[in-house]
Amino acid sequence: MTKNISIEKRCPYCAELIKNEAVVCKHCGRSLNKGKSADIRGSKNPICPVDGGEMKKSKEGKSNGMAIIIFIIGLLFSLSGIGLIIGIPIIIWSIHLATKRRGLWVCKFCGHQVERKIGLWELG
Repeated sequence: MTKNISIEKRCPYCAELIKNEAVVCKHCGRSLNKGKSADIRGSKNPICPVDGGEMKKSKEGKSNGMAIIIFIIGLLFSLSGIGLIIGIPIIIWSIHLATKRRGLWVCKFCGHQVERKIGLWELG
């Protein structure tokens, strides 16, 4: 008695036949990983939900035009004698806003981005 080994399965989204090893359905393009957080090859990076490719860490600076306006307001407060106590914290806050960064996971193949928590050691 021989075992019938299936080399194909059905996509859970479009019901087309695909290979058992498939990470992405070739018919509908959806990821078949169902929330796996690591690539099949054993990498610690997550896999892309769009095409199943490995994702890499990236950082993106948030350009904030409002930080410049807040800096100018803080500068005006600090130049006046009465607003020095208010002006310095406003200037510090504006510098914080101008240098704020966010972490991203970026797919190496399709460029899809997913936000991630950025570690304190990654700032700067």
